[in-house]
Amino acid sequence: GARIGIKGLYEVADGTTYTLKSDLLIKYSLADARVGDFYCKNSSGEGYLIPGDIAQLTEERQAACIGIVYSTDVNRIGKAAEEVLTDKGITPHGLVMALTNASNSCNWGEPFRDENSNGSEGEPFKENTDPLQKQYNNVDGYGETHWIIDTYGNDGTALPDTYTAFYHASRYGTAESNTGKYAAPSNTTGWFIPSMGQWWDILSNLGKIDLTSYRNSADSYADIGHTVPTAVDNINTYLQKISDATPFSTNTYFCSSSEYNHLSACNVLFYSDGGLGLHYSGKERSGRRLRCSFAF
Repeated sequence: GARIGIKGLYEVADGTTYTLKSDLLIKYSLADARVGDFYCKNSSGEGYLIPGDIAQLTEERQAACIGIVYSTDVNRIGKAAEEVLTDKGITPHGLVMALTNASNSCNWGEPFRDENSNGSEGEPFKENTDPLQKQYNNVDGYGETHWIIDTYGNDGTALPDTYTAFYHASRYGTAESNTGKYAAPSNTTGWFIPSMGQWWDILSNLGKIDLTSYRNSADSYADIGHTVPTAVDNINTYLQKISDATPFSTNTYFCSSSEYNHLSACNVLFYSDGGLGLHYSGKERSGRRLRCSFAF
């Protein structure tokens, strides 16, 4: 549906928002999603949207919010995630970033192990996500996250001890991790770790920094100066409207679901000097933060 100019926002029933145009109330549906919209959940566990340009959110709306829309390009959802939605009879609309970190310190996996090194057909990790061009085009966060969970989830303590990022992702939105209030609605994929390409979308769309010149680069990484304060401020414009949300900050780095090679995994680094790193580091390094995503 067309985006309607908002003269006022009204909640007529639980989990239904309407925009006022002249004398008509027009339902604001998931199909109207725009980057920056607040993804909320009603008491029946169904997802709905509140436009991101609303000046402030009531306490009730803040309590209902579980994420921020960061992409409405269905080509960036990834094939595996799209199949999950389609199997549920859901038309894919976009991607949502969590309001809080699932972990502030986690390992990606086991060094010297090249995941799926036997190259099974159709599996993620068949190719390493090494140059920047592959990083941008890798939008398989759902497939990568679930491949690791499915492969190592029953392998003793491998998931909680070695693949800790994936372990924390699997528990985000559950009572066991004290994040039950962020449980993903059934008409979504459920939470997963964003792939490196999906992190590009968070930085480009919510962070509003221009990364287009790196999309076709054969370089193995990029250090981009003076962009982090802009990205952090722009992302926090949305997060600061939710009292329980965890804002972004400099001198942090976040893990993606994407494997760089047998030794390293892809990361996004917010350097303390204001530079942005589209990078990689050792799988065993534990300093990574984890911010989950779901498709809807």
